[in-house]
Amino acid sequence: MPKPTRRERRLGKVKPPRRPFIPQATPPRSAAEQVKDERTLEAAARISPGEYEYIYKDLRRIAILAGIMFAALFILSFLIQ
Repeated sequence: MPKPTRRERRLGKVKPPRRPFIPQATPPRSAAEQVKDERTLEAAARISPGEYEYIYKDLRRIAILAGIMFAALFILSFLIQ
């Protein structure tokens, strides 16, 4: 939060300081919410790395293209001089 300007201080437009955030105690969770969280964790555990194989291929392709572009820029920098 920026400092108030001289004009704001003179005209009394200074905002009051914020009160600190004090977290409240969380209420106890119901059994239904706990089961829902367990199901979500089980679903996340069932995802196998094989399902993301296409990501590795895409990242490899991006890395190769970036390397080619970097090499082209490097070579062109010498040709321009």
